[in-house]
Amino acid sequence: MLAVCAAPAEAQELIRGYLGGGVSVPVGSLANDAKTGYDFLLGISARAPFMHTSLRLDAMFSEFTQQRGNPGYAQMVSANLNPQYTFDLGPLSPYVFAGPGYYFLRGNLAPALAVQLPTKDRIPYQNSHFGADAGLGVRYRLAYLSVFLEGRDHLVFASRAQRNYVPITAGVSVPYPWGESATTGVP
Repeated sequence: MLAVCAAPAEAQELIRGYLGGGVSVPVGSLANDAKTGYDFLLGISARAPFMHTSLRLDAMFSEFTQQRGNPGYAQMVSANLNPQYTFDLGPLSPYVFAGPGYYFLRGNLAPALAVQLPTKDRIPYQNSHFGADAGLGVRYRLAYLSVFLEGRDHLVFASRAQRNYVPITAGVSVPYPWGESATTGVP
């Protein structure tokens, strides 16, 4: 009886881990103070069986250097919780996502970190803010893992200022149980 009711294992790809890296492009006022930098992404997503929606938890690290003048840096670490909708087109799966986030900013580039000068804060400056992100991507399924390319817009609600940056990230994702073939079902 149980064998009749159970769905194939590959169709029950409910959890997926992923990691990637790429470039982070400063946008708006952040672009005045910082050059294009880099990012690292680590995350996990979960979905209900046979659904196109999932919930993903992302941790991302981005670093920028000073646009001109003396060497300096700005680091932005974020944790985002995003609902995601995936369009099933066979092995190619475009997706969109958006959600809230918490951002930790650190470095010695006061303008890039939205630190008001003069300040009594010590270098490196550190502060935390809430924010949001929204993005889109595409995932291509292979036999035991997937590769993806995605872009997102981070909006950090810093005090008296907002900071925008757009990471463009490529990486790999693996379904749980790790390495199981995932050739059927909704991605």
